[in-house]
Amino acid sequence: MKNIILITEIYFSLGQAIAPAFTFFLLKYLKPQFKHIASNKQTTGLGHVTVADLKRLQFRANASVIAEFNALIMPMFDLIYSKYKEIQQLSNLRDILLPKLMSGELDVSAIDL
Repeated sequence: MKNIILITEIYFSLGQAIAPAFTFFLLKYLKPQFKHIASNKQTTGLGHVTVADLKRLQFRANASVIAEFNALIMPMFDLIYSKYKEIQQLSNLRDILLPKLMSGELDVSAIDL
């Protein structure tokens, strides 16, 4: 039973510092189960997953394989995040400059391309 990890332990033992990429893919994999759990509890119009539900979910895991997976995937996650931030900055710049270009407030006719 040493290879069984409870879902509620992920955030504290794996998710935050050790294996965020693994945690991301695990939660993505478990999303259909979360939806099913939540759909059976629509008392206020919104389904929800409780801590008790999470404690019942288990999966088999090998800590060294998780660490190896995370080491392999994290550079890709970091690249995706940096590209996401760059896209946000470029979008903000576009949103600032485009109205000024369209109104004629900025004149770029003298720029030689």
